[in-house]
Amino acid sequence: GAWRVQWDQALILPELHGGNKLSIVYDIPARGNIYDINGNTLVAQADAYSVGVMSDLIIPDQENALLDQLYRLIGISTENLRTKIYNSTQPYVAIGEATKEDVDSHSALIEFGGVVLREFTARYYYDGGIAPQSIGYVLSISAEDLDQYRRNGYQGNEKIGADGIERWGEPYLAGEHGAKLY
Repeated sequence: GAWRVQWDQALILPELHGGNKLSIVYDIPARGNIYDINGNTLVAQADAYSVGVMSDLIIPDQENALLDQLYRLIGISTENLRTKIYNSTQPYVAIGEATKEDVDSHSALIEFGGVVLREFTARYYYDGGIAPQSIGYVLSISAEDLDQYRRNGYQGNEKIGADGIERWGEPYLAGEHGAKLY
C-alpha cells in the first residue's frame, strides 16, 4: 500500500555500481615567482630554513666563529646578534630565515653548538624582502572569501596575494587550479 523508489548510486554514475566510491585529488600548483627586470628572483616558492640559536648551548670558545657564520648567512652584524641572543629572556632566539641553498653553502654552521635550523617550504622574499610596499605579501584565504575562491578551483588552504604585485598578479601567480576525480 505504499510507493517506493528503488535507488542505486549507479543510476547517477555507472562506475559507482557495487559500492565503488568517488575520490577527488586537488591539483594545487606552486605559486609563481616574481623577478626584477634583470631576471633576478625577488620572490619564489622555495625550500628555506628558519635560523635560531639556543643561547645556553653555545660553546664559549666557538661564540665568535658562530656569530661570524650567522652574520655571513643572515646579514645581521655580530654585535647586534650578540645583543639579541644575550638580552633575550627565552632559551630559543630566532635569528632570521635563509634559503636552503644559502644554508647548504654555510654547512659549517651545523657544527656549532646551539644552532637550530628548521626547514620549511614557503613564499620566500629574497634579500630581506626588497620593495615590500610594491611586491606585497600573501595571506591565508579569509572565511568570508572562501566560497568565492573555492568556485575558482582553490581548495581553501592556499595562500593568496593580499597586497601589491602579489594581489594584482593573483590570476597569474596562483597558476591553474584543478582536480582529478577517481
